[in-house]
Amino acid sequence: RGRVIKTVGNPKERFEEDLSEGGIAGYETSMRLKSPGSIFFHALINDFMLEDMVDIYGVRFLTEELEDTYKIAQLLIKKYGLANCCSHEWSGSQTPGYIDWIKNPRPNGFRSLEYFIKMEEGTTMNIQGRTKDIEKENEAGLAAHKFYKKRQLTKFQSKCLEDEEFRKAKYKHSETLINSFLRSYQGS
Repeated sequence: RGRVIKTVGNPKERFEEDLSEGGIAGYETSMRLKSPGSIFFHALINDFMLEDMVDIYGVRFLTEELEDTYKIAQLLIKKYGLANCCSHEWSGSQTPGYIDWIKNPRPNGFRSLEYFIKMEEGTTMNIQGRTKDIEKENEAGLAAHKFYKKRQLTKFQSKCLEDEEFRKAKYKHSETLINSFLRSYQGS
């Protein structure tokens, strides 16, 4: 996590400059860096290793008009290119590095344009774009992040209780993850 901050710098400022040069204005930007606990849980439930995580760092753009959400994506993808990765939640038919949850919402109603770009420093950046109205819809109902996290945890706990092989495999994976985390933090 520390290495991500050091190598990426401040992508918000960089992207705002890119969008200004591209003639795009009237949006809000926020950034997030996953907490170590969130990284660990995400890696554990999805059988990832720390070095396989592609969404440790994320930027969100909120626009007034849907058209601007797609314009921002086009500009950033043109400048940086799509990272060749897929989320564990994407079907095999999706373009690697890009999924349109606006046109094809998740079953819980979540909508967003999500894509991954490769920064010059080699870091993969998760970008999400949506309108302010879509953001309100996402946060008001079942798509709210708190419910999403709770469903993930409940599903994981149930599987651990019901399936001894699954539980053993996750225990072994957690040991490997802890060692990976320790190596990562010692190197930052």
